[in-house]
Amino acid sequence: MPNEGKSGWRGKIGVVADSSLQRHLLQVLMQTHHYDVLINTSPDRLEPSHHELKVDAWFIDIIGEDGWAEPLDDLLDTSEVPVLFGEGEAPARTSELYPRWERRILAKFEQEVIPTLQEQVEDKQSVERPTIPTLSAPVKLDFKAREKVIELPDLPNRDFASEDPQRIWVLGASLGGPSAVKAFLDCLPSDLPIAFVYAQHIDVSFEEVLVNSVGRHSCLKVKNVIEGDRLRSGEVLVVPIEQEIVFDFDQTVQFTGETWPGPYNPSIDQVMLNVLAGFQEKCGAIIFSGMGQDGADAAEFYAERKLPLWTQCKESCASSTMPDAIVAKGLSAFSGTPQLLAQQLVETLVADIKKNPGLTA
Repeated sequence: MPNEGKSGWRGKIGVVADSSLQRHLLQVLMQTHHYDVLINTSPDRLEPSHHELKVDAWFIDIIGEDGWAEPLDDLLDTSEVPVLFGEGEAPARTSELYPRWERRILAKFEQEVIPTLQEQVEDKQSVERPTIPTLSAPVKLDFKAREKVIELPDLPNRDFASEDPQRIWVLGASLGGPSAVKAFLDCLPSDLPIAFVYAQHIDVSFEEVLVNSVGRHSCLKVKNVIEGDRLRSGEVLVVPIEQEIVFDFDQTVQFTGETWPGPYNPSIDQVMLNVLAGFQEKCGAIIFSGMGQDGADAAEFYAERKLPLWTQCKESCASSTMPDAIVAKGLSAFSGTPQLLAQQLVETLVADIKKNPGLTA
């Protein structure tokens, strides 16, 4: 029986693992460290009703590959709490590696679950925020559904398919980001003279799944970065988790061979700066749902150069700490739901083209 309601528990957890031994070890580990396991199941037995459980985080630990992609995609689409990924098959209990396996899992909870619970407490306090342009109201977003695609009006030389992008937008996100970015991309038409560089705080084990999940309904092409890639209109390059990328003199992607600087993987601040170095005045950035302040430092460089910098509105975020950090500095020029951010992007593009028809040439 779950221990819901007992005092002293540090958070409520849902576990999905495809090995019965792994589920048992995780159950013991979490309860020993005072996490309340509300559900502990295999991916093939995960039901839509389980998504409604009042957990503070989901922990996914998949060793095999069969029969888990669709249930996991559905969970990722609907979850508004952190989704953490395991460290692979547990070593034998007698192995000297076993304590390290335990510590790495517990570190994930210390970094994600405890701060989230603290933020929920702080969020109940009234905080005065700067006024910024917004078209938002408290809404419950259904990120699982496909969004309605915005249609571009008739424009001269509208065929952008073979063109280099006229604008490069960085999309930065952390907790709650995949659902928000998916909703944003779902709204965008394919024939945009824009390319996107998407930096998402996520475990490396989720790198491939992220592309499939976020790009499932999009008219745009969402892909993992390959060294030598050149940004193209209508494409979304997902930044690698473990290795920094830069843009060469010919604007192709190059791997540095180094990990991202700072505490975050990838570093949204560094991605924004590297895109700025490669594309200069063509840049823009949108910061979506997430914890921490990654992106807030680089945002100052964008603001100094009067480059567009927008944020997801608080009401639609799973966690608004990251966009709030930019709003608090007075740097966000527009704030809205993912759908309204997409609408604003299209309207801004159309206005730019009408002022400067050469953008489409």
